[in-house]
Amino acid sequence: MRPGAHARLRQVPVPDLWPDIERRIQGRRPQTVRSALRYAGPVAASLALVAVLAWALVSLNDGLRGGPPSVSLTDPNGAAIAGLHADVRIVPDEKVSDVLARDGVSYASGFGPIPGGSSVVVRLDWTPQPSAPPGSSYVIVVLDKTGPQEPGPLWTSEPVTMGWDGRLDEVATRYHWLTPAVDVCDDTGCHDVTTAAFVRPQDSGPLWIVARFPDRGPNGLRAGSEPDPLVGVIFADADVDPVWAARVYG
Repeated sequence: MRPGAHARLRQVPVPDLWPDIERRIQGRRPQTVRSALRYAGPVAASLALVAVLAWALVSLNDGLRGGPPSVSLTDPNGAAIAGLHADVRIVPDEKVSDVLARDGVSYASGFGPIPGGSSVVVRLDWTPQPSAPPGSSYVIVVLDKTGPQEPGPLWTSEPVTMGWDGRLDEVATRYHWLTPAVDVCDDTGCHDVTTAAFVRPQDSGPLWIVARFPDRGPNGLRAGSEPDPLVGVIFADADVDPVWAARVYG
């Protein structure tokens, strides 16, 4: 570079472009905001429409299904749907009150003690089925696998229907473990040998049951033995015809 050239370069006027750039930026800002606002309304409306359609589809699907899953009269997996579960304890008959009291249950049975006898204390839980067929029921039986004897009086923590119905005998042809529960017939006729508890599938548990086994008499256990309990549940329709049965314990 020739001497003095740098001085001449400093003297060349350079236009100040920043004010023009700043004006352009400021001039475009309102339009950017206006553009965003212009699309915000339609986007919000579209999202709202999608939400409404989704809700409608879910509601329609629930309506077609009839609400929560119910115990099906033809479903062989009905017991799994029902969520039936039993916890069982075997205790001396005179200790039943103490055992239930630890769980906050009052054993106001009115039964006299069975000296030397055993009782099977059952807590039964299930998933309420609000859509179960009207008039249907769970029929709960407590049997002993060690012999033909049947338990003595059943006690339940809630007021339920107690007894047996001969129409349930048919279930033993499909579930042989229920054979001890069917009526016994002789020359004098047929006699109920089982007391069962009937509950509505729509109700909620738990239900506490006490089955008592005396240690002597025609209905007694073998000397020195205790019951080997089996808890079964029969799902019966409104005509008390058995649909399926499940062993929930034993």
